[in-house]
Amino acid sequence: MFATIANANNDTKAAVGDNLKHLDQLLSASAGELVKSAKMYRDTDANEERRLDETYPSS
Repeated sequence: MFATIANANNDTKAAVGDNLKHLDQLLSASAGELVKSAKMYRDTDANEERRLDETYPSS
């Protein structure tokens, strides 16, 4: 009986480990895209701020 439990534990541990490795790969792949998205939003905000400021009369 102990062997059955030990084998089930090892199988579960291996499956969880595989899933964590896959999750790490997915998160690593998406990190670069998140950085690009953040830059795009910063650039867009800066450009819109500049465009809006140009509509105000200069002092």
